[in-house]
Amino acid sequence: MIAILKPSDKYILALDRTEWKYGKVWVNILTLSIVAGNTSIPLFWQTLNRKGNSTLAEKQAIITRYLEVFGVTDIAYFCADREFDGIEFVRYMDKKEVPFRLRVKVSMPITDKKGKLMKCGKLLRTLKTGENYKLRRARKYGGVKVWVEVERGRDTKESVIVISSENSGKILLEYKQRWKIETLFQNLKSRGFELEETHLTEAAKIDQLFGVLALAAAWAVKTGELESAENPIEIKNNGRPQKSLFRLGCEIIQAVLFEITSYSKVNIFEILRC
Repeated sequence: MIAILKPSDKYILALDRTEWKYGKVWVNILTLSIVAGNTSIPLFWQTLNRKGNSTLAEKQAIITRYLEVFGVTDIAYFCADREFDGIEFVRYMDKKEVPFRLRVKVSMPITDKKGKLMKCGKLLRTLKTGENYKLRRARKYGGVKVWVEVERGRDTKESVIVISSENSGKILLEYKQRWKIETLFQNLKSRGFELEETHLTEAAKIDQLFGVLALAAAWAVKTGELESAENPIEIKNNGRPQKSLFRLGCEIIQAVLFEITSYSKVNIFEILRC
């Protein structure tokens, strides 16, 4: 996938799960992806035949697999939602020197200005709805030094508290790159390859199919990227592109494979010669 995408910058990594139920069986795929344009592409994954959150061991294992292949040098930062805010996991990331932007629950403990523990939710109490604020000084989260930026929503569910391993100056904005893994899951499922409609339930077979679709997604995104460089995607009145790089790439690949007259000069097979 990296050879296909050829990232020009350091990698923004996003970790999340996608799950669905077929009959009495839950399919639950823990996925570590690299942000690419307006989506992301899977690098490592594990199918869990159960419903619910991943364990600490499973989270650590998928990060370890990445580090064994790539190391930490090329990581810009790692981002994830509140499922991955556990203190032991944050300590693990700190030990491995993996830079992170993690959203945390309002109930999680963090130090105040005087070094005493309080709940993260107290950081929101002086803010009005829609306001955000970056704490000037670092705090301790499970003993790990972190910088914090918060944004108050209409309730605790919509409020965002993000801890960062670095004082980047744009912690909230960087964390929001995490949403691109949600776009990935949409591309693999209902808005693209319809993965859940295969009705597979055996973990090993799902892992293999997921790998094929991950390659296909990378192929489509790179094809769309090359095409848009020559023929920019039209922008709608609301400021959004007419179609995504993934959708554009899929249309070009389909046109070539089904021998339909193609409007693109992109050599889709050259992309795979890596």
